Amino acid sequence: MKQQLLNIQKLNTKYGKINRVTHFKYLGEILAPTGGEKIAQKTRLSKMKRAYGLTHNIYNKKCMSIHTKIRHYNTVFKPQALYASETLTILTKSDMENILKEERKIIRKILGPKRTEEGYRLHSRKTAQQKLLN
Repeated sequence: MKQQLLNIQKLNTKYGKINRVTHFKYLGEILAPTGGEKIAQKTRLSKMKRAYGLTHNIYNKKCMSIHTKIRHYNTVFKPQALYASETLTILTKSDMENILKEERKIIRKILGPKRTEEGYRLHSRKTAQQKLLN
């Protein structure tokens, strides 16, 4: 019975015909009839990259404190990355790791390089997470 419903190409209503699509955008999220999340994952990552690209000049300013930058991150990036995440089905560990990896990249760019005796290096994962939680 379910297979017959999936083979219908058009749905006739009193307002007109509705075509069958492979995926569509609803309330900012991409939905697919099979429940696949690959396209939604890609758009979620591209939204995070686009948001950072729009605000990267703010994070490069030295006159703003790290606390202010992290507050901005929590109010701009986090809601965008977590929107509708309660309905998100992550099929593989790599899907979740890609989201976390992109988040860590942005946090490290916010924190800037860490000065050491040998020169500069990036913050470790642990220190980046601690700064974010404080």
